[in-house]
Amino acid sequence: MFKLRFMLLFSVFVIMTHSHSESRNIKIIAESGIDTTELKNLVNSLTKDCETDRDKMIALWSFITGCPFYHWCEARDGREADSEFGVVHDPIKAFNVYGTIICYQVADILANMAMEAGIPARTRGFPMKHKVMEAWYDNAWHLFDATYDCQAYYVKPDGKSIACLHEIIQNPHWYIMDQPNPSDPFFAFDHFGGIFWPWESKEWVLKNWFEAFTTDELIYYHPIDSQGHTIDFSLRRGEKVIRYWDNEGKWYCTSALYRRWNRDKTQRWVSLGPHDPRNPKNTYANGILIYKPDWESSEINFLDGLYHGENYRLVQGKIYPGKPGISHVCFHIRSPYLLVGHPNRLDVDGDSEGGALFSADFYRKSEKEKARIFVSTDNGVSWINIWDDNLLGNHSADLDFTLYVEGRYEYLIKVELETKNVENICFGNLELKNSLFYSPLLLPGLNSSTNRFTVELSEPSERLCIDPDFTSFEAVKSRCYSIDNLEYNPRFTNRLTPPEGQHGSIVYEIDPPGKGTIQRLSITGSFSHEPGSGGNDAFSIYYAVEKPETWQLLWKTDAEELDNGWQHLGGVKEKYGEHWRYDKTVEAYPAEHCEKCYVKFELNRTKRASLNGLKIYAHYEPEQNVPVPEPENIVITHNWTANDSLFTHQEILQSAQHTYAIQTQGQPVKNKSIIFEVKNIVR
Repeated sequence: MFKLRFMLLFSVFVIMTHSHSESRNIKIIAESGIDTTELKNLVNSLTKDCETDRDKMIALWSFITGCPFYHWCEARDGREADSEFGVVHDPIKAFNVYGTIICYQVADILANMAMEAGIPARTRGFPMKHKVMEAWYDNAWHLFDATYDCQAYYVKPDGKSIACLHEIIQNPHWYIMDQPNPSDPFFAFDHFGGIFWPWESKEWVLKNWFEAFTTDELIYYHPIDSQGHTIDFSLRRGEKVIRYWDNEGKWYCTSALYRRWNRDKTQRWVSLGPHDPRNPKNTYANGILIYKPDWESSEINFLDGLYHGENYRLVQGKIYPGKPGISHVCFHIRSPYLLVGHPNRLDVDGDSEGGALFSADFYRKSEKEKARIFVSTDNGVSWINIWDDNLLGNHSADLDFTLYVEGRYEYLIKVELETKNVENICFGNLELKNSLFYSPLLLPGLNSSTNRFTVELSEPSERLCIDPDFTSFEAVKSRCYSIDNLEYNPRFTNRLTPPEGQHGSIVYEIDPPGKGTIQRLSITGSFSHEPGSGGNDAFSIYYAVEKPETWQLLWKTDAEELDNGWQHLGGVKEKYGEHWRYDKTVEAYPAEHCEKCYVKFELNRTKRASLNGLKIYAHYEPEQNVPVPEPENIVITHNWTANDSLFTHQEILQSAQHTYAIQTQGQPVKNKSIIFEVKNIVR
C-alpha cells in the first residue's frame, strides 16, 4: 500500500499567523428570477412553476434553445484539455464560462439538468454523426435535441406527446418535414440551408441521420454526469471584478487544440476566437479581477486578503520579516471564470500575455537580502519560482505571469523575503490584475425598460477544488492520501485499475486551511467499464468525517446495472448504456460542519474497470479573524450606452438582500460593464 498525505496548501507551512477571511459572497439576480450560479438553483428556478415532467423538460430545453449558446469548437479545459477528459460537460461551466456547446456536449448537459430535476435521462448516438438525449417520464422515453443548429423536439400525431428516437426513425419524413406541431424553435437555422454547418438543414439531417440508421445501429450512452462548478464571487476588501460585454481578444487555446480545430473544415473560423459565425457579435467577453488592498489605512484590509503567512510583520503598509530568516505571505486568486491572456501565435504554446499581472514596491538594502515570488496552481503542493529581485534600494516590480496560470480558475501567489536584518527588506503597494474569459449571455444586463435586480449577500465561504493530474501515475500518487492496490494500466485509457480479479481504492483528504469547516462536497468520478463483458466490475464512492475509518456510502453501481438496463417504476426495462465511459457526480453534506473529510473511490475489477479521473469541490466556511464588510461597503455599478451616450448607475447596498431598479432611456441600449467592488477601510 502506498500512503502519502495530500496536504493541499495548508499543511505545507508550519506556522500560520492568520487564516484568510474573504468577504461576503455576492450574487445578483435579474427580474426573470433565473439563478444560473449553480445547477441546483438553475434547475429549480426554471421548473418551479411546472406541474408535470413534460413541462419541466420543455422548460429546461427552452432555456438552452432560448439563449444563443452557439455551435463552435467544443469547450475543453483543465489539465487534460487536449484529451476527451477535458471536454466540458458541467452545465454551469458550459453556459457561463464558454457559451459554446456542440451536440455531444449539449446532450449530456441537458441530461444533467433533467436528472437534477428528478427525471431519468440517457443519451443516444448516431455513429460518428450526432448525439441526442432522451428523458423518461409517463413510462416512456422522449427525445429532446437542444443543439444550436437543429434544435427540436418532435410532437406525435396526437398533437401533444413527444416522440422517442425509435418512433421518429419509423417515420422521419413526417416528423421532420411534415411536422404539423413543430417545437419552438424547430430547426431555426434551416433557412441557411447548410451554408455554415450541414446540419442546419432539415433535409440534410433527415437524409444523413434519421434515414441513414436503424434504431439497432444507434448507441446508448450513460449521461456524463459532471457537476459542481459554481459562479460565485467572494470578494475581499480592496477587490473588484469588472465584467464587460465585449472582449479584448483574450482567450485560451493550446496549440494542440488549435491544430485539431484548424483541420476541421466546419471550424474554419477558429483563429477568430469563440463566436457565432452567423452573428459575429455573439461572442465571448473579457473581464478583469483587480485586487488592490490598502494596507496602510487598516490592518484589516491586509488580514482580509491574506491566505496564509509566516514570520512577517506589517508596518505602515509594508511587509517586513518578523525575525531573521525566511518570511512569506501568500494570496489566493479565485474566479468562476477562466484566467486568460492574449494567445498571440495559436500554433505554438508559451507566448500568451497580459492575463495575470503583478505589481508591488520593494526595498532591498544589499545583495545579502533576497526577495522571491512563487506561483502555485495545485493548491500549494508545488511552487514555481517566477521572479528573483536583482535591484537594490526602492524599486517596483511589474510581472506578467500569464503563462503559469492561463486556462485555470485559481492560483496562489507567494512573496518570500530572506534576510539577517529585518529592517533591510520589505514590500508593499500590492496590486494583482487578472483577465477573465466568459460568455456574456447570462450577465445581468439592461433592456430598454425598467430593469429590476436583487443582490444577495451570504456569509463568507470558500472552495477547495481537488483536480488531480491523471496523465501519470506519479502525478496521481503524489497528491493523494492513500492508494491501495491500484496501478497505471496503459490498456485501459492509461488510467488507474486494480489487478484483474481484485479491488483497489484511492483516498483524498479534504482539510480546509485554519479551522475552516466543511459545508458540502461535490464529488465526480470518471470510470471505465467494458460493456457486455459480464463479470463483477463495480464502482463506489464513499466519504468519512474527521477520520478515514467509518465510511459512508454515497453511490455504488456494478456491471449488471451498467450493462443490463434500468428497471423503471413502470416495469419497463431498456438498454441504458453501451459505451465504456461512466461519469457520476454525488454530493455529501456532513451532519455537523467538520474540519476535515476524506473521499474514497473504490473499484472492483473482473474485466476492465478503471478510474479515469476525479474532481472534488469542497465548499467550506473559513475561520473568521476579521469582521466581514457591511453592505454599505459594497458597491455595484452598471455602465451602458443609449443614443450614443454613456450612462452609469451606482448602487450602494443597504442590506444583505438589496433590490433596486434602473430605468433606461433612449435606443438602442447596449450594455458595457457591471462592476462589483468591496471598498477598503479608510481611517
